[in-house]
Amino acid sequence: MPRVFKIIGPPGTGKTEYLLRQVEQACNKYFPKDLGVVSYTVASVSEVKERIRKKLNVTYKEIPNVRTIHSHCFGLLRLKKEDVMETAKNVKAFNEDYPCHQITGGLLKKDDDDDDIEQGANDANDIIYNQVQVLRSRMIPVDEWPIECREFHDAWTTFMEENDKLDFNGMLEQCIEQGLSPEIKVLMVDEAQDLPALQTALIRQWGKACDSVLWAGDANQAIFRFAGSDPNNFINLEAEKIIPLEQSYRLSPAILAKSVEVIRQANVKEIVNFRATDKHGPGHFLLIRQPDLALPGSHMILCRCNFQVKRFVSALRRANILFANPYRKEDKGWNPLELDGTQSIKIYLRMTKGEALTIYEIKQMLKNCIAKECLEHGAKKTISELPLTDKRVYEFFGLLSMGFSDKFLDKQKPIREYFRVKSENRDLIYYLADND
Repeated sequence: MPRVFKIIGPPGTGKTEYLLRQVEQACNKYFPKDLGVVSYTVASVSEVKERIRKKLNVTYKEIPNVRTIHSHCFGLLRLKKEDVMETAKNVKAFNEDYPCHQITGGLLKKDDDDDDIEQGANDANDIIYNQVQVLRSRMIPVDEWPIECREFHDAWTTFMEENDKLDFNGMLEQCIEQGLSPEIKVLMVDEAQDLPALQTALIRQWGKACDSVLWAGDANQAIFRFAGSDPNNFINLEAEKIIPLEQSYRLSPAILAKSVEVIRQANVKEIVNFRATDKHGPGHFLLIRQPDLALPGSHMILCRCNFQVKRFVSALRRANILFANPYRKEDKGWNPLELDGTQSIKIYLRMTKGEALTIYEIKQMLKNCIAKECLEHGAKKTISELPLTDKRVYEFFGLLSMGFSDKFLDKQKPIREYFRVKSENRDLIYYLADND
C-alpha cells in the first residue's frame, strides 16, 4: 500500500512551491518520468509543468506524466482526436440522429474547423446535458436521475456505442473499469479540492500501484462544485500524515481575518490555523468601465468570469485590435495568431516581402490556400509530392514555376480571396494581414 499524505494549503502558503520541493526530493530516488503530477485544469497543470521544467532543468519530454487527468486517460486508452465525442463534428452527427435531444456548440471547445451546429438546437437540452455530466461526475446511480436526464443519457450513450466514440467522463469510467493506470512511482495531486467523485475514485486506483501519493488542496478554495466537484472528498481524505501549511505570504492580517470570518459561515469548510504576512501594502478601489487602449504598451484585461472576457474579445475584434492569452495558448479562440490559417498567412506575407521559402513552408502555406485563386491547374498535386528532404529555398520565380499564380505572388487581391480561415476571429486576421 502507498504512503498517503494530505497537504492543506490555504491562500498564499506556497502549496505549489511545496509540491515542487517534493518533486526535487523524489528525483533523488526516481527518474522524472516516474513522477506523476495531475490536476483538474489545463491551466493548473501548465503552471506546474513549466515550474518543474525550470526547477529540474529538464525538457517536457522528460516529464510526460505531468498532465491533466483527462490527458492521462486519453493516452491510456490510445484514443485519437476523432474518437472523442465532444467535438463539433460528432455533436452535429448526434443532433441529426436525435433531433429531440440536440445540443448547441456552445458546450464545446472551439476548433479551427468547427462548423456551425447551433441551428435548431435547444438550450433546455444544454442544461440536461450538463446535468447528466455532473451526475456522472458525482457517480450518482442512473436509476436515481431525473427522467429527462435518463432519456438524454440513453440517446447519448447509444450514439457513442454505435459510432465507437467516448466522451470525457467516459474516458475516466473506462480507465476505472479496465484498471488502467500510468506507469508512475509517485503521484502528486494538485488542487485536489476541485476533484469530483469520479476523478477521486480514478486517482485512488492509480495510487494503489505507487510508493507514495500526495494530495494537495484547500477545501475552502473549492470553485468547481457547479461541475460536480465535492470538497468533502478532500476534507474526509484518509492519510498517513496531514501537513498544514501555516504561513501565508500573500494575505495581510486584515484580509485574513475577514476571509476567515466569511468562510466560517460556509456549510462545507476545513478551518486551518495559519499566519498572515507582516506586510500590509497600500490598496486602492478603482472603478473602470473600459480600459484605455490608447495608452502605450501592452494591456492585460483580467475578468472574474468567462462571459466578461468574451465581451472584451468581441470589442477587440470589432476594433480590429490584436489580442492573445499567453497562459492559454491551447485555446485558439483566444490566440488568433496560433490558428492554422493564420500560420499559412504569416508565411505568405513573409514571401511577399522577399523572403525565400523552404518546401516545408510552401506546403504549410498551401494548407489554407483557396487553390483556384492561387494555383494553376494541377499544381497542388505536384507540390504535395515534393519531398521535405529537399533543402532548396524558392523565391518569386521559383514559386511561379511551381504553379503559383502571379496575381497571388504579387498580392493583388485581399487576403480573404486567397486564404480560408475557419474561425470567429477571421475578420480580424484578414484585416491585420491586409494592413501588414
